[in-house]
Amino acid sequence: MPIDIQWHKQQPRLMELTFKGQWDNEAFVDALTTSTQAILETPHTVHMIYNFSESSTPPRDMLAGLHFANRVLPPNQGVVVYLNANSVIKAFVLMAKRFDLAVTRYLYHADSHQEAFKLIKTKAERTQMGR
Repeated sequence: MPIDIQWHKQQPRLMELTFKGQWDNEAFVDALTTSTQAILETPHTVHMIYNFSESSTPPRDMLAGLHFANRVLPPNQGVVVYLNANSVIKAFVLMAKRFDLAVTRYLYHADSHQEAFKLIKTKAERTQMGR
């Protein structure tokens, strides 16, 4: 599977999606559907890391995937940090932010897991107040 979904072992309120190799929009939508269902079954806020460190170029229709993410955004999803994204992914995220998609409201970039954990910790409080 080009996108692995796992609960973080040391942080039970954190889910990580790891994008591997070449993935397409169908795999992205499948991963979003699966992770959304898991988050909805959880009674607390769930923060996410989208790890692109093992990913190659994203699909050309990734913006459609971000629009899908916006439609299925669970109410208890917290901060989302995209990790080690290349310039193409960053450009897609920037376009989604310009469209003012709700899914980008608490979306941040980090270059390491340590930085991602720090962002989640510092931004999580704002997420709760902004809903």
